[in-house]
Amino acid sequence: LPDAGACEFSPFRITSVATASFVTMWNNMNSSSFPGTKYMDFDMGGTAVFSIGTSLSNSASPSVQWVVDGFTQDGSAVPGPGSTPGSFTPGNYLVNINIATGTLINLNNPGIGSFLSGLWLDNGSGVGISCTDGVLGIYGNHVISSTASGLNGISLSGSLSSFIGGKYHYRRNVISNQ
Repeated sequence: LPDAGACEFSPFRITSVATASFVTMWNNMNSSSFPGTKYMDFDMGGTAVFSIGTSLSNSASPSVQWVVDGFTQDGSAVPGPGSTPGSFTPGNYLVNINIATGTLINLNNPGIGSFLSGLWLDNGSGVGISCTDGVLGIYGNHVISSTASGLNGISLSGSLSSFIGGKYHYRRNVISNQ
């Protein structure tokens, strides 16, 4: 295989549990002129609850790959089969993002290979994840959304090649109106 070079994505690592650090990093990903993947990972040393005031949207160039991977946080656990037959290991979501109203994450035309995983998303009265056009994988998340307003936890519009979950345990989402 040919060498693709030393830098194939732009890493944005969250190391603080402060909400401002998460929002600042998201905004940095948006404004970054780096042409590669917008990749966010986590190394915070514990559970973080990011209570944001406004929706997170991508305003970067369309068709750019976006990756936000909560399972990179040490101590996170993918829900699935336990160590003994018939047992189940619950997920351990250490990256929690919430908003009182509005869409929590809104991605417009994300590029092929984009995905959101390992996140606990709680939005009081709006859509948890919205994707318009583009390709987005939504894997291993816990999405809480109020259905009182008639909205969905996950909304895809024109995203014909997007995936919500999959057949393997680590790709399944929990979508709730708790």
